[in-house]
Amino acid sequence: MKVNIVDRGIFIDRLYFKKVELEFIEFNLDKQYQDERAKKYTLHKYGNQLFCKFKMNEKITKKGIYIFVFNDEVKYLGECINLYSRINSGYGNISPRNCYEGGQMTNCKINGIINSSKNNGIDVSLYYYETNIKDYERKQLETKLIKSIDLVNKGYNGKN
Repeated sequence: MKVNIVDRGIFIDRLYFKKVELEFIEFNLDKQYQDERAKKYTLHKYGNQLFCKFKMNEKITKKGIYIFVFNDEVKYLGECINLYSRINSGYGNISPRNCYEGGQMTNCKINGIINSSKNNGIDVSLYYYETNIKDYERKQLETKLIKSIDLVNKGYNGKN
């Protein structure tokens, strides 16, 4: 789905997602353990790639739905309790333990895609829709939006 950027945001199903500025700090980082721990643990399927480090400076600590947009196309959508923590401690800063079985596969998957995309000159943007609805309603909204945009087939949401 192509998105129409309107006043530093985008609309999806009549919901306005505000653009959140990302600061990209480093690229092509190898996050595998470089010591004895590497022999003890098994990498998961997204752990053996290069990562980047990025952050958002604006401290948005609210619940909501976020989307990653690649060259004006929505590619990934998720929900969170605290956007600042989700981005800065999750997607934007991969720790070595997350590269191994039991680690945060989705964080590694999306961060690796962002690193590769940025290396190939693709613009990566983050947008956010704040909502105070109940947690189960927010998860339902996330699922509805993923289906309406068909991100399982066209984006990076999904189990692959």
